[in-house]
Amino acid sequence: KCLMSEDGFCYPMALSCLGMTISSLASAVAVRHLRIVPQTVRLTPGLWLGTLLPIGLCSALTLYLGNLAYLYISVAYVQILKGTTPIATLCAGVLFGGAGDDSRCSPPLVVALV
Repeated sequence: KCLMSEDGFCYPMALSCLGMTISSLASAVAVRHLRIVPQTVRLTPGLWLGTLLPIGLCSALTLYLGNLAYLYISVAYVQILKGTTPIATLCAGVLFGGAGDDSRCSPPLVVALV
């Protein structure tokens, strides 16, 4: 927040891209050169364009909008909003039939929602 609001650095997308670029480079080095993680899937242009690029663009947009929010609202309020993310994710999972149908999940869910 200090970098963007007090120091006048008004490029939140640059901050988002920097973090994603470093993560991508570290992952590539770990897989290709250090062989820490085995390469199980052959990366083709079709796979890259159809799967990885949309996920990367959505992740970058999420980071951009998240950093942009720090310019207009307080850090405390952003943390409150981030605290509701697991509940919103669970509600979306229940709505679309992907989660929440397990009876063991019900008591903790009730406690979390209250």
